[in-house]
Amino acid sequence: MIHNAGTLGDLTKKAAEHSDPQILHKYFAANLTSVIALTAKFMEVFPDAAARRTVVNISSAAAVEPLEHHSLYCSGKAARNMFFKVMAEEEPDVRVLSYSPGPLFTDMLQTIKSCGVKTVEDGLKTMESQGLIQSPDDSAKHLLRLLEEDKFKSGAFLDVFGRFSL
Repeated sequence: MIHNAGTLGDLTKKAAEHSDPQILHKYFAANLTSVIALTAKFMEVFPDAAARRTVVNISSAAAVEPLEHHSLYCSGKAARNMFFKVMAEEEPDVRVLSYSPGPLFTDMLQTIKSCGVKTVEDGLKTMESQGLIQSPDDSAKHLLRLLEEDKFKSGAFLDVFGRFSL
């Protein structure tokens, strides 16, 4: 199972400006609660180790590195990473990986590039000039290699650049 769905949240707000509980509930329902519930259903449908079970959480460096105006995105990714670390401890017969694909040429990247936060926009320009923004296909191939090699510790947080092994 690969959990890839996710949204950015309202990038116009700083962390301390997220005051509407309904908006917060909706954000975390889509980006965290649904992932947990779907994973539980996956485990229910495939309850034993008769078939090899692997769960991949598509994460982000934002799970461990704060990004201005991205407090919902960062906290949602961090919560997902911890959920899957706990699951790896509790379910030793399930392979669990949180994988950060790096910045990718996607619609989400275009939204972030024009978010109005100079430090974020400048950081992405620098990454782009250094060739650090990849195609989704290249990052997916890297993930596939990690899964095929199967050398990671279950519950690990790895990224396309090899920066994390948390």
